[in-house]
Amino acid sequence: MDHCADTGAEVPGWLQAQADAAEEAPSARCDEPTVEYEAIAGSKVRATWVFENDGEAGWPEEIYFRQIRGDDDGYEQKITDVTIDAGAQITISVDVNVPAKPGHHALLFRLAHGEDKAEFGDEVFLNLVSTAEDNTPERKRT
Repeated sequence: MDHCADTGAEVPGWLQAQADAAEEAPSARCDEPTVEYEAIAGSKVRATWVFENDGEAGWPEEIYFRQIRGDDDGYEQKITDVTIDAGAQITISVDVNVPAKPGHHALLFRLAHGEDKAEFGDEVFLNLVSTAEDNTPERKRT
């Protein structure tokens, strides 16, 4: 059992375990967390974010990039065999199908790690405006 620096009192094991877990949790920062697109319904767009490990330790060998809110929740990309040491960056891209329903669609993504897929780092957003296909006939040249 550790001792409290201020009082010298013993720190309960459960509290020390929480503190140790918090110190070991990966950390990530994204300087441009919002990506915006306007695209025709049914097309595809590629959204890209750059994350920096702004913590003091490397990330786990296996991380996930997960959609946690928005249309068609459930996107998940497993990232393995990449070493992201403290101060290193990683670029993550997602190909997204533009919803068939015209309008504004907001998707939220997070990095995660471990068996329980604990989320870490900045939330990143894809703001997508789905527009109806332009059915205006092309002007023929004569």
